[in-house]
Amino acid sequence: MLKIEEIREGIRLGMLDLELFSLKNSVTEKRDLEQKGALFLIGEMLKNKEFKLCYNEVNKPYLEGEIEKISISHSHKWLVVNLNTQYEAGVDIEMVKEKIQNIKFKFLSEEELNFAGNNLEILTILWAAKEAIYKANGKRGVEFSSHISINPFEDTNEGIINGKIENKDAMKNFQLFFRKQLPYVLAFVINEN
Repeated sequence: MLKIEEIREGIRLGMLDLELFSLKNSVTEKRDLEQKGALFLIGEMLKNKEFKLCYNEVNKPYLEGEIEKISISHSHKWLVVNLNTQYEAGVDIEMVKEKIQNIKFKFLSEEELNFAGNNLEILTILWAAKEAIYKANGKRGVEFSSHISINPFEDTNEGIINGKIENKDAMKNFQLFFRKQLPYVLAFVINEN
């Protein structure tokens, strides 16, 4: 039901099976389940039940009074929390689905479209990586297809991705980790400069 791992010093990833959490805690309403699941998982990751989860003006979560930056994502049965003491956190989990073919032109550049082709897993990793960068950046007004770019990467079960955000407000390079846990893929920021 719960998995917490230290990715490297200062970076932790927590995963919670929302279906099992729902059964154990008698929570069925989706929004309530996601909120209670996130609070439970954060408490387990911090080893502290006395924390305050807040949201800023662009709905980016933060932990009041804590050094950890936080990012939260959920997709169907999984809730994921990324804590990072060094860089802004950004995480995304997505279920691999055929419908991504219908929107790929909205979030990918021509180079990224050529790299991904019709590979559903790569398309979904690209989406998750861009979403993680967007969350780490924490600002509105970002176009996924033109402001966030992801370099080609090796199609393995897990690995490193390099990407960047470049617009009038920011120019940052990011290193992300991705993992396939089919039918899901996960990406999160591990470095920023």
